[in-house]
Amino acid sequence: LANRPPASSTPSGLARRLGYTAMAMGQALNQLEDAKLVHVHKEGRERLFELAGQPTDLWHQAQPLLASPVGRRHHLVGVTPSARKGLIAGLGALATYSTLAEPAVPAVALDRVTAKSLLNAPGVQELPAPAEADLEVEVWTYKPTVLSEGPAVDRLSLYLSLRDDTDERVQSALDEMMLGVTW
Repeated sequence: LANRPPASSTPSGLARRLGYTAMAMGQALNQLEDAKLVHVHKEGRERLFELAGQPTDLWHQAQPLLASPVGRRHHLVGVTPSARKGLIAGLGALATYSTLAEPAVPAVALDRVTAKSLLNAPGVQELPAPAEADLEVEVWTYKPTVLSEGPAVDRLSLYLSLRDDTDERVQSALDEMMLGVTW
């Protein structure tokens, strides 16, 4: 839904675009078909799929099946400005898409390999609590750059990462952000 596939797509084509193996994409396609989110048909030897409805309807239908992309959060000090690579994430990203104020501690989204490198960088220390941190690092279960088109993580992944936040301001900002999604 974040990077709408062409009307009829192949698992291998989407796998190349998203950086996955064709086998992994085929398995994902089977799960999407079982959840009735895509229609699959064959043309010759090729499996083709297309969305099974309007994107907004599919988004709502898929909610119970979707998990946050954030595997773990780390609160760090000692990260140099040049080492703060990654997409804007968390409340900072939400602030770019809504009228929510910027958080005191910026957050970035990184894949596991990049996050591990940053966590092991000289002078970087992890804190047990966010209060004194200079940077929050969200370690994502997939590369956040795959779906993003800008300096912040994509809106749908951001929504999933923050949807369980109990702060009313955050929930209101999420609603505001989702109004800006172009389906």
